[in-house]
Amino acid sequence: MGSILAETVESHRIEKLMTPLKNVFAAIFFISVGMLINPASLAEYWVSIVYVSLVIIIGMIVFATLGCWWGGETLRDSMLTSFSFVQIGEFSFIIASLGTSLGVLQPVVYPIIVAASVLTTFLTPYIMKAAVPCYTLLYNHASKSLRAKIDQREQQVAAAEAEAAKPSGDKSTLAARVRHAVRNTFITKYLVNLFIKNMSAHDENAN
Repeated sequence: MGSILAETVESHRIEKLMTPLKNVFAAIFFISVGMLINPASLAEYWVSIVYVSLVIIIGMIVFATLGCWWGGETLRDSMLTSFSFVQIGEFSFIIASLGTSLGVLQPVVYPIIVAASVLTTFLTPYIMKAAVPCYTLLYNHASKSLRAKIDQREQQVAAAEAEAAKPSGDKSTLAARVRHAVRNTFITKYLVNLFIKNMSAHDENAN
């Protein structure tokens, strides 16, 4: 719904009206997260909290960098993106709470995850500042073959961006875009209808 409203002419007015409500909910969220933290548990499980935070930070950086790199981005942009993904949010609280209520996780895991979330959120701005120095260090100490691949990817991305920036009035290009949009629309409609059909069949079998 937010994506749809952002494309309307009233988007700026809607944003101005919703900003106070957004700030209230943000304050409530951070206050509620702070109330979930027990200082005694922080002192008792600080080793586990540090280990979990390190696994989150290193895992996010490594896998997000590889994912962006394999997706066609430059190594610099990939590292800039991955270094901003090191925090975990409220969805992890929901998963941990659900796992605890179902007996899949031990109750002690929940405060550890909450504390790790707060710690990673607090460290995110400092980790983001280290993205460019880490890229420079990696590039300077990389092998010749790896450095050649990094330079080649940067040239490919720059050439693709320059090609996309060129104005094009070709009718065939416009027709191809129209066909692409229509095809995607029909594919999306088919998938939605298939999903609704499967859900209806599931409800009938359940009844």
